[in-house]
Amino acid sequence: MKSHAKESQLQEMEALAANRGIEVRVETIRALMPRKGGLCRVEGRYVLFVDRKATPEERWQLYLDALCLFDFEDVFVSPRLRLLLHQRREELLALGKRLPE
Repeated sequence: MKSHAKESQLQEMEALAANRGIEVRVETIRALMPRKGGLCRVEGRYVLFVDRKATPEERWQLYLDALCLFDFEDVFVSPRLRLLLHQRREELLALGKRLPE
């Protein structure tokens, strides 16, 4: 996929996160395992942590992994991104990932 397309999708995913009230925190992440962030629940609210040093590709993947767990049937999502979210959701469910409650 071209970088311009991923850039556009990343912007769309940022808007979707805001739409669902997901707080995004860009911080320096120091972990024992190489991680660039992920979705957490903090005091009942969803927070997507993104490492300040994450590449655009890594940010794109973090957003995709987080947002695929949510339902976006009530908002417009571009067809290509909707397909990517659906495919990633199915992959994670097959791996036993739990959906947010």
